[in-house]
Amino acid sequence: MDRAERRRQAKRNKKLKLATGKTPPADNALPDRVLALLKPAIEAHQADRLDEAERLYRQILDIAPGHAITNHFLGVIAHHTGRGDEAARLIAKAIETDPGNPSFHFDLGNVLKTLGRLDAAADSHRETLRLRPDMAEAHTSLGLVLDLLGLAEEAAACHREAIHLKPDYAQAHNNLGCSLQELGLLPDAVASYHAALAIQPDYAETHSNLGNALRDQGKLDEAMASYHKALAIKPGLAEAHNNLGNVLKHLGKVDEAVASYHKALAIKPDYADAGRNLLFVTLNVPGLTPKELFTEHLRFSENHSQGIDRPAEDLTNDPTPDRRLRV
Repeated sequence: MDRAERRRQAKRNKKLKLATGKTPPADNALPDRVLALLKPAIEAHQADRLDEAERLYRQILDIAPGHAITNHFLGVIAHHTGRGDEAARLIAKAIETDPGNPSFHFDLGNVLKTLGRLDAAADSHRETLRLRPDMAEAHTSLGLVLDLLGLAEEAAACHREAIHLKPDYAQAHNNLGCSLQELGLLPDAVASYHAALAIQPDYAETHSNLGNALRDQGKLDEAMASYHKALAIKPGLAEAHNNLGNVLKHLGKVDEAVASYHKALAIKPDYADAGRNLLFVTLNVPGLTPKELFTEHLRFSENHSQGIDRPAEDLTNDPTPDRRLRV
């Protein structure tokens, strides 16, 4: 297990402990069978034995369908295993039973963000903060949602509050950098990324983000160095391969750019940005045959055209050619 995975597991264990601490089951309120199953279920969850934990949680719900902690943790597992709608339903059910638990609202906000339900996600994080104003993680999570809603200034304020509450919070410094970069405040963004890396030097995503800010400042060699640092830490970071390809393209290193885009797509085949960048740069590859160009376009179509080919809708507008147009 590498350091990043150890951090993720420690974070999961902390969340499990927090949530169970908020609404501990009372011995006289639950069947003994529930209490006997809950402890090994949480232990399996903490050890990342998710199949075992899910089986035990479902046994508990067979006995006590409204058990808040179990619905919550089962929802967390559903979220981590790509079942977002089920996760939202389960965590919402936990909230119905125990609406005062901030961890439930926080996790629901994260699930809703993944589902693209951004306004609802923001509401969940705001409710988390109403219940627990000092939760730094909720401030920066709300900021991430606001960023996606195009509210970069409000997002930056959230990330700053998270840093105020938790100065050594590398993720919040990184997220603040992203908001500042979106606002065009590149020197400030660079400073935020450096602050994140001073706390967590092996934060691959921040090295890649720093590279983007340096690229936007025209510092292409420094940007490349940041991307290479990101990939040395996390070779499977598709975004860093794509970003490196963009800089190589600007430097006229077409063959190297193509190789970077191919690496990004090998890691993340549905990465549309890398696919588009590859298509664009292949037009400038010397000696590439029309057949090879067609092959690249066909591959992009196979990976990214889902949902584009929809039946044409019937037009309902007035077909009279002399009608007046509203502008």
